[in-house]
Amino acid sequence: MVMGKWMFWICILWQRDLIDSSIDKDPERSRKQKRSRTTAAVVLIILIFSVYFIFNKSPGMAPFDDVRISIVPENSNILKGKEFYVDVFIDPGKKPVSAVQFNLFFNSSILKIKNVQEGDFLKINETRTIFSPGKINNTGGMLLNVFGTMVSPGGNTTVRSTFARITMSSEAPGSSGIEPRNVVVSGPDSKQYQVKILNGSIEVVE
Repeated sequence: MVMGKWMFWICILWQRDLIDSSIDKDPERSRKQKRSRTTAAVVLIILIFSVYFIFNKSPGMAPFDDVRISIVPENSNILKGKEFYVDVFIDPGKKPVSAVQFNLFFNSSILKIKNVQEGDFLKINETRTIFSPGKINNTGGMLLNVFGTMVSPGGNTTVRSTFARITMSSEAPGSSGIEPRNVVVSGPDSKQYQVKILNGSIEVVE
């Protein structure tokens, strides 16, 4: 919106300068003025676009219109027979988030889920929450309907943190993806956001 207003006023001023130069009695001077003003306008437009993208897309952050959910650590090597945990990490970007839901899929011949605990993503400032650890199906390699929401009306967070911590065990050598699916992230007005999903991977070794 702000950039649109800048472009509008640039066009108005540019058009006014062209009109003024068109009535100049010296044709050569008029052409030089047109070229000078055109160059200045182009430089100003490039500068406005550059400043806009610098301040609205910082490296390492989620895009403004996306919430990012990822598995942390993204890739791990684990010895067979060990317990370990992975975090379901959420970066809301600039979106106020009040509730999260997801399913998780993995290779059940290689990994098993032991338990699921709530992280501190929704507990900012000791906010009261409702959390469901979902239903573990180790036979099918699924964790279904993990859900969390803030209890306080209008409560929300924009701080990156862990939404859920999942304790797993390595059962056999091999590779398994850790894949969040059917992710729903919503704000205090129940509006659902676009979500970018970053899967994880576990390599179990002897």
